[in-house]
Amino acid sequence: MPYVVSPQAVCSVTIVGRHEGQQVMNVFHYRYNGSQQLIDGAAALNALHVQQAGANGILQPWRLCVSEKVSDVKVRYQWGDPDRFAFIEKDMPIGNTGAVAGDAMPVNTAASITKRTEAAGRSQVGTLHMPGLPVTWITNGALTQAAIDAYTVLRAKMILAISTVDPPAEFLPVLFKRSSPTVSPQFTTTSLQGFARIMRRRTVGVGA
Repeated sequence: MPYVVSPQAVCSVTIVGRHEGQQVMNVFHYRYNGSQQLIDGAAALNALHVQQAGANGILQPWRLCVSEKVSDVKVRYQWGDPDRFAFIEKDMPIGNTGAVAGDAMPVNTAASITKRTEAAGRSQVGTLHMPGLPVTWITNGALTQAAIDAYTVLRAKMILAISTVDPPAEFLPVLFKRSSPTVSPQFTTTSLQGFARIMRRRTVGVGA
């Protein structure tokens, strides 16, 4: 049964996979930039997937940044605010593993992409931790040119607004504010940190 989605509602696009027996994921949030209700929220998410799987979407550029050691990759689309609905799961458009041949750094090692809005302040900055960092993409802790080139393509896709045809809608990339989702600001620029990061919570036996 179709469900109605409010203007300016926020949805998530979550890429989920497994690496070294652990679940890894990246979450991208979008705000429906419309003044009218969407009368079929599920249809809107399906239409969003079509665009994300296409030339202007993030799915294939994401795969091209991730080692083949990341497996069982799926994509989940879900409306989360102001009303939360069940997620819709989709297959990746080309294969269900990362696309970079060869081994990956340990699961607690990631490349970091910083997201920024046009305003100043800590609340206007977010970070995307990329899993499945290929071992050939890092030398003495620093990202190689191959890594920089691939992440640059992904970064360009991350800031794009996504437009769908049926139903017609525009989705803006935002920094999700859990305490106040309605003011989740659109981010317009990204930057890549030059060195790999060790994520303490991903270290086995440490953190949660």
